Amino acid sequence: MVNITSSEIMSNRAAIYVRVSSDKQADNYSPTTQLRAMREYADAHGYTVAQEHVYREVHTATELYERPELKRVREAMQQDKFDILICFDPDRFSRSQVHTVMLQHFCEQAGVELKFAMFDFEKNATGQFMLSARAFAAELELEKLKERTMRGKRARVEAGKLLPGCRPLYGYRFIANRTAYELDPLTAPIVRRIFTEAVAGQTMRGIAAWLTAEGLPTPKPKPR
Repeated sequence: MVNITSSEIMSNRAAIYVRVSSDKQADNYSPTTQLRAMREYADAHGYTVAQEHVYREVHTATELYERPELKRVREAMQQDKFDILICFDPDRFSRSQVHTVMLQHFCEQAGVELKFAMFDFEKNATGQFMLSARAFAAELELEKLKERTMRGKRARVEAGKLLPGCRPLYGYRFIANRTAYELDPLTAPIVRRIFTEAVAGQTMRGIAAWLTAEGLPTPKPKPR
């Protein structure tokens, strides 16, 4: 009979952190796919994951402190709620080298071991280099994506085409085939008045005040 000490049980407590950029994330990076891979990783290594320590986040990878679920992860770490934090892959946690280093720092401060289900690395000089290289590659790809996106938008504008979007600019409306704008008789006068007030020296706060006072809606109504 094998005796398992309380310290060995405690060291198997794990948490899972799932992050996607949007609800429409590609299938290979979907929350379900990530979660399945991380649970399989936990099972294979004998880690126990309590349901209250499965954290799911829909948030951009370019921010760190603004993520509410990651904040909960850090708070749980500081309260010694688990000993191992499992993420899917370095580039799913963040596409920033700095963020990856900071995640390691958060874990080390709390005495938590950081693991990636899709990327195995050792805590030595070589392992740290490999992790940094992975984060660098993700950050470089993000920069390339931004550059390609801006180049595509510039090409559309130079060709006289509208930028893609689900709604027209405020003050305009789409023509029938959505390839061009025309003035919106309902909102165009509002835009003209805004510019007239601004040229006359009215402050943005003052303009916002009379828009609110007259009950004029925002271009994108806030969800209730």
